[in-house]
Amino acid sequence: MGLRDVQPFGEYRGIHIGWMGSLPEEKTLEEIEALLFDSRDSSLAVLPFGPSTVRTVGVVSGGLPKAAAEAAARGLDLFITGDSSHEIYHECLEAGINVVFGGHYQTETWGVKAVREHVKSWKGISTTLIDVPTGL
Repeated sequence: MGLRDVQPFGEYRGIHIGWMGSLPEEKTLEEIEALLFDSRDSSLAVLPFGPSTVRTVGVVSGGLPKAAAEAAARGLDLFITGDSSHEIYHECLEAGINVVFGGHYQTETWGVKAVREHVKSWKGISTTLIDVPTGL
């Protein structure tokens, strides 16, 4: 996403498991979804409750929907995570924050692919990703 000023985010059991930062330029939710998931239809759900353009983003891959409260408290425009949660719908609506639930699979494979590329460039080891999308 090209985030700048990246900082730890998404506290879980005393450890930050995600990151937050600022986009180089404002983008709409549709532009962000196209960048991350190829289309809006690829994400599980979107809660478009925040500003119409996004500058600040918090990300936790896999799933930590309750970090939406932390994102709202930090004044972020958008929170991206894997799993959705019915119980945070009204909290996000009232806080005025956008949320994209990308699904466990889609948000967790970013890291696996990044590690694969890092190992290849760092040690020259050839790797293969056996990609079996679950749609969840």
